[in-house]
Amino acid sequence: MSIRLAVGAAPQTIKALFLRQGLTLTCFGGAIGLISARAVSHWMASLFFGVSSGDLLTYGGLAALIPIAALAASYVLFRRATSLNPIEGCVATEHWRWHCEAQ
Repeated sequence: MSIRLAVGAAPQTIKALFLRQGLTLTCFGGAIGLISARAVSHWMASLFFGVSSGDLLTYGGLAALIPIAALAASYVLFRRATSLNPIEGCVATEHWRWHCEAQ
């Protein structure tokens, strides 16, 4: 991200990139999670008191809450990435790369 900022990318472009990547991963993970949850729901129903295996309120609530949390996390990362000085970020990245290769 430092390189993108250093060459003149607009912060809004970087924000869109962060949010798009965060939501893409969340959607794929959510789809896999919902399919998995539905597959084991009958087995899990015996473990929870008062929740049926096909409780739409629970599925819907979690399906709405998880993307909100992912958007918040992506936004925090965006704010942190754009608050850094791009040149210092590039230098720190080069130092870390050198440090990792030396070991």
